[in-house]
Amino acid sequence: MEGVAVALPDRLADVDVRIGTETSSFPYLELSGGALGDLRVVSFHSMAPVPGSVPEWRSDLALLGQWCAGPTPAIVAGDFNATLDHSALRAGTAGCGDAASQRGQGLVPTWGPSPRTREFGPQIDHVFATDGIVAETFEVIDVAGSDHRAVLTTLRLPA
Repeated sequence: MEGVAVALPDRLADVDVRIGTETSSFPYLELSGGALGDLRVVSFHSMAPVPGSVPEWRSDLALLGQWCAGPTPAIVAGDFNATLDHSALRAGTAGCGDAASQRGQGLVPTWGPSPRTREFGPQIDHVFATDGIVAETFEVIDVAGSDHRAVLTTLRLPA
């Protein structure tokens, strides 16, 4: 299965969901309104930077600036197919903090092609948030049947 998903609690009320199609392969979901107020929550999946697809990958990551450098608070989470070592990811997320880095977990792998290599792979799944939103917890959890590990983080919103 390819794409993104978001699970929402009923208490968020009437949240608006926009499906963004400006990415090269995977649509993203942008949630706003209801109990979220001005906060934007985005579920994102970029193209992988494989031979022949690097320009599309860079273009996907450049879209992140609309949330990280935008005027409203935002949380952007998903599979970015990039580590913080990639300048394209750092440029796209300028204005956002990485939850893993905030908790001293920036090198915990989230991807590997096989279960044996998953503990040595890169961290390409991230949760980013604009200034004022801070990670209180960060954990990576194995998921049976997936080449990715789940990211679970608790974020504190500004008062």
